[in-house]
Amino acid sequence: MVTSNETLATRNSQLATEKKAAPFFSVIIPVYNVAPYLRECLDSILAQSFTDWECLCVNDGSTDESGAILDEYAAKDTRFRVFHQENRGVSAARNQALACVCGEFICFADGDDIAYPWWLETFYTLQQKTGADLVRTKFPGHRPYKATPPNLRQLCAIEYHGRKDVLEWGWTTLSSDGYPFIYALRRTCLGAARFLTGVRKKEDILFGLSFLPNLNRCVQCNIITYWYRYRANSAIRRKEAFAEVAYRIHQHSELYHAQKVLAQTVSADLTKAMSWLIFREIACIVMEGEREKLCKLVIACRENGILHYDKLPRTIQYPLRKCEKKIYWLFWLRIYLSHCKWALWRWCEALSFKVLKVER
Repeated sequence: MVTSNETLATRNSQLATEKKAAPFFSVIIPVYNVAPYLRECLDSILAQSFTDWECLCVNDGSTDESGAILDEYAAKDTRFRVFHQENRGVSAARNQALACVCGEFICFADGDDIAYPWWLETFYTLQQKTGADLVRTKFPGHRPYKATPPNLRQLCAIEYHGRKDVLEWGWTTLSSDGYPFIYALRRTCLGAARFLTGVRKKEDILFGLSFLPNLNRCVQCNIITYWYRYRANSAIRRKEAFAEVAYRIHQHSELYHAQKVLAQTVSADLTKAMSWLIFREIACIVMEGEREKLCKLVIACRENGILHYDKLPRTIQYPLRKCEKKIYWLFWLRIYLSHCKWALWRWCEALSFKVLKVER
């Protein structure tokens, strides 16, 4: 553990002297046609105040100069490890790197984002203080925003230990914000968990929920450590077909029922988190205009025990019950008003903050 009198420079020097075979962090970056932003991302990794890391970059069949940029950085710094593969999607790229990681903890970043200089140091400091298997920081919210360096000697965090607390916190938190760039995971807790290659969106939620049973202690800190770039043509903004959402709901159901026995053993209640997760998936179908099969899907989710109306607000229960009767306009209006509220909130936030540019 780093004491109050030990500086980060001293710690980095000790790590270099020890010449450990494996770094503390393995950072995984899937890359696909992000050449305009890639250098800024890689420079932010080089600018990390905590230096004991390796960075595994997987070029997923990019057709721009992304692959050449990766090779350039790997030639300059041996901590970068580059893999080239045919285009198989972000999940396959991350899985390729997961098979090769050496670090004690695993972190994820995207090739068009920026990690603040205190990103890894925050993970390290919290982990050393608590011994956590998973360290999670705050989601950066909607850009633009302003982030300031935290006082790492006075970090305030919430700890969750024991299977009951970890399962309830994990299903509530990771099912809504499963972004992997805001947490560091102990490699030995990964188990058989991998990103599902048949899912194009929200694959990170399925991944996060799959390794939850392997965790004994988690810590959550309310600090922004990462800059998430919103792009109009990013994968998260692509429209989804009904079949994609239905397949993802099926995978959520499999995970839920697989962990339900463990949850009951430790008296953990996952029904509320699961109901909210299914509600958000159904909302995706409504907003995309896919309503024809929605009635059967809502009924199937309720009968399968993954959608509990009594765990949701009445303003949601009533529209869902109407969906079972093929009356969809009320549910669509409820979702539309929610989107308007969040859009207004994002617009007000954008007026209040300025973007902080990370310099190397």
